[in-house]
Amino acid sequence: MLEKPAQIIKVLREAIQAENDGYHFYKSAAARTKDPKGKAAFRSLAQDELDHVSALKGLQHAVRSKSEFKLGRKRQAKRPSHSTKSPFFSAEFKKKLKEHHFELSALRIGQMLERNSLEFYSKHAKRSRNPELKALFSYLADWEKDHLRALVQQERYLKGKL
Repeated sequence: MLEKPAQIIKVLREAIQAENDGYHFYKSAAARTKDPKGKAAFRSLAQDELDHVSALKGLQHAVRSKSEFKLGRKRQAKRPSHSTKSPFFSAEFKKKLKEHHFELSALRIGQMLERNSLEFYSKHAKRSRNPELKALFSYLADWEKDHLRALVQQERYLKGKL
């Protein structure tokens, strides 16, 4: 159970580090991706990671100062489409996929990061007795689930499975 402030701070510190790692990964992926839609998608994911850091730091400050924490509104994440059109990559990019192994690898690494974050947040949401912490971890788990679905869908699109 997460009850003591020191335990909560430790978990929040781990979460902040993971989100910072995700930010740097997506920022790097955006810089290396040739496709304009892919660049924009990776930049959006990087911004989402910074939003997560901000929310986690807000709760960390509230725990340290014993003040109230209010969960901000979730920025609307780009939802995956269930059509064959890709919100991440252009049709031209898909045709030239054999030349762009980095982007497919970036999608797979992103899936791994999001899956790990989803498991981390879900586990700590269940363990927490603090309602604000439980709400924040549940909120972040949902957001990571959205990211994971979008990344999986994009990999399937690029492989021609959609």
